[in-house]
Amino acid sequence: MIVDVLHPSRPNVSKSELNEKLAALYKTEKERVVTFGFRTHFGGGRSTGFALIYDDEATQKKFEPRYRLVRSGLATKVEKPSRKLRKERKNRSKKVRGTKKTKAAEPAKKGRTLEELIHDEISLCCILCCRPFPLFDSVKTAMPRSIADLTNPLQLRADLNSTNSTSGSNSTNTSSKALWILEDNYAGQTFFDDWSFYTGPDPTNYVDRDTAFNSSLAYVMSDGTIIMTGDDTTTLPLGQNRKSVRISSNKTYNGGLFILDVNRAPWGCGVWPAFWTVGDNWPNGGEIDIIEGVHDNVHNQVTWHTLPGCTLEDTGNFTGSLVGQTDCNALINSNSGCGITDWSRVSYGETFDAQGGGIYAMLWDETGIAVWYFYRVSIPKDILVGQPQPTTWTTPSASLSPGGCDPFQFFVNHSIIFDITFCGDWAGNTYATTPGCTGTCQEHLQDPTNFVNASWSINTLKVYSKQVLTGVVSSFSPRRWSTPSFGALVFIAWLTGVLLVC
Repeated sequence: MIVDVLHPSRPNVSKSELNEKLAALYKTEKERVVTFGFRTHFGGGRSTGFALIYDDEATQKKFEPRYRLVRSGLATKVEKPSRKLRKERKNRSKKVRGTKKTKAAEPAKKGRTLEELIHDEISLCCILCCRPFPLFDSVKTAMPRSIADLTNPLQLRADLNSTNSTSGSNSTNTSSKALWILEDNYAGQTFFDDWSFYTGPDPTNYVDRDTAFNSSLAYVMSDGTIIMTGDDTTTLPLGQNRKSVRISSNKTYNGGLFILDVNRAPWGCGVWPAFWTVGDNWPNGGEIDIIEGVHDNVHNQVTWHTLPGCTLEDTGNFTGSLVGQTDCNALINSNSGCGITDWSRVSYGETFDAQGGGIYAMLWDETGIAVWYFYRVSIPKDILVGQPQPTTWTTPSASLSPGGCDPFQFFVNHSIIFDITFCGDWAGNTYATTPGCTGTCQEHLQDPTNFVNASWSINTLKVYSKQVLTGVVSSFSPRRWSTPSFGALVFIAWLTGVLLVC
């Protein structure tokens, strides 16, 4: 079969991942799936190749070429010398006759070990007054590991060179590496333990914790999947607000890496969901909308709301499109803030849910605030193994650079929030102009069947904190290592286990 792979946020997708996906899709073993011949289209983001699915191992061995059987682990690779080496042996054998031809075609013998060379050198230097004796193995075994390791010729030469500081110049370099350490893992049956349920005034009827659990508006499934949903069973009279949930993390953050693994996000006419963070005394602490949209949108919108002084710069370091103003001031233009819409048509809404959701990641550090969206089939391996390295990821969907907005001045003490809003400012004001949304938003609220897709399905939310490791590396540029003196040979002899007796 011909396989088309869409990977807009990755250079390509490994064959192992494709085999797993195809095996799951066609309900077979991963080992029976063979992928080959993939080529990435010009511009990236899409690759095309071939795939074969075999009934059993015997059939696979019968029809597959040997090189692919080796690649699959079903055949052993025949080890043979390189073509260049075979030609060299052949040419050497042409220069001799008789039995010498066989010897000429044999591979060259390996050189002696460092211990053998040193033993011979010391024997030559001390032939008049000294006698070399092998040191007992027990003494050699008792040597410190750091010294015993020096019997490696390359290690020994490097160490001798590095100690010869008078014969070369040295320099010192400082290097650092950022590690992201897991700080909080919101998952499983204890997910809601660290969250508060908002019940303040709002056009949506947000319910408290007990009501949410008793009405099955918030719960955790047996497999650990977290569900939050709006009321989709009650018929309402005109003018009454529909029940829903809004939760806020008890812990606040000042930076970090936030990774949400989500299967489904709410969508539909009159529905306005969001996954966002906000500081105290809004808008003083700022607001970051990571996932947000309304109605049947297919593009996610990332938005920042701040006090005056924060500007969204078009640095080109994001793949999305600027929307509206670049001034993030929440006190003007009806709190529209500054935003970027994701280029992908599966980053929000029905198409997002249909392809199994994915990963949303928000980075907040001294480099700014950036948001990534990864399809389920294109999630970086470092995220899957719990060792994220954002510097290795592709260009983010949205990014707020520190040049136009200080990420620690305008964003302070943020709580994490999930909500499902019905109508409200954005969804209510745009309802009448949205194709496919009939009547008014308040009339739409009456029928519970209009909100069967208004639910969150979440696997995990992980928050990582940044730890910077700094090290100092010294390098030397010594002269070429010449023939060692007798004193150096004595020192080396002690390291390598040769006892010098005079």
